[in-house]
Amino acid sequence: MAEGARVDSVTAHAAHTMDKSITLPPDEIFRNLENAKRFAIDIGGSLTKLAYYSTVQHKVAKVRSFDHTAKEHGDRLYDIAVQEEVTARLHFIKFENAYIETCLDFIKDHLVNTDTKVIKATGGGAHKFKELIEKKLGLKVDKEDEMTCLIKGCNFVLRNIPHEAFVYTKHADSEFRFQNTHPDIFPYLLVNIGSGVSIVKVM
Repeated sequence: MAEGARVDSVTAHAAHTMDKSITLPPDEIFRNLENAKRFAIDIGGSLTKLAYYSTVQHKVAKVRSFDHTAKEHGDRLYDIAVQEEVTARLHFIKFENAYIETCLDFIKDHLVNTDTKVIKATGGGAHKFKELIEKKLGLKVDKEDEMTCLIKGCNFVLRNIPHEAFVYTKHADSEFRFQNTHPDIFPYLLVNIGSGVSIVKVM
């Protein structure tokens, strides 16, 4: 009887753990969902990765200094103006493939609108789950070549997002030296580590 009770307790604990693993965090953790403009998914061997693009509106202070020798500005040294600016953001979320339906429910509830007709997808899962995706979301799955998307994405990040690339020097005072953006990024090695590993030289 005691052994049976122990097994039941372990089973209940495992079920409780599994329940927790598929519970999504509150909506406020997923930033700017209401402003999401585009989204796409990559379904690999074990994980589904969701990326969405949104815009953020915020206030920026612009400071203008005056020529101290000029008389028309009086005694003012500078002028401050507050402007509204809109900037772009990229957001990334991952789901285990075992919970692909939870991922699709999230997409349907937060990202699909009346203007959405197609969902861009890469990876082997784009073929495996094609019927499920189209049935759940009511969208046509447009499968893209994964390696082409990966290279274009890396090119964009290296050219536009500072401190995304770094040089590693073992035993140096500062082992990691982050780099700023630069238009001349070629050649570089693109190492992709997922269920499998690929190494590509991009020229």
